[in-house]
Amino acid sequence: MPAIVTADSVTELDAGHRGAVLVAGSHGGRIAAYYAPFRGRRDELDATDTAEEVLEAGAAKVRPVVDDTMKAVRAAMSLG
Repeated sequence: MPAIVTADSVTELDAGHRGAVLVAGSHGGRIAAYYAPFRGRRDELDATDTAEEVLEAGAAKVRPVVDDTMKAVRAAMSLG
């Protein structure tokens, strides 16, 4: 993953970063508009416990299968 680059102005950046900043700046509004519905939905989910409830339910559902699998792995590896 590329490092985060900060600067007080675009002119302080090297040519590669300057180009990326200029492109992001010129398309930033369109990008933000495209992702607005996703952000809105995420905000809704963050405001409730829905996502956590779904994850917890999934974990509870799969836990017996995982426990059985790990028992078989431990037995096969003579780990007790």
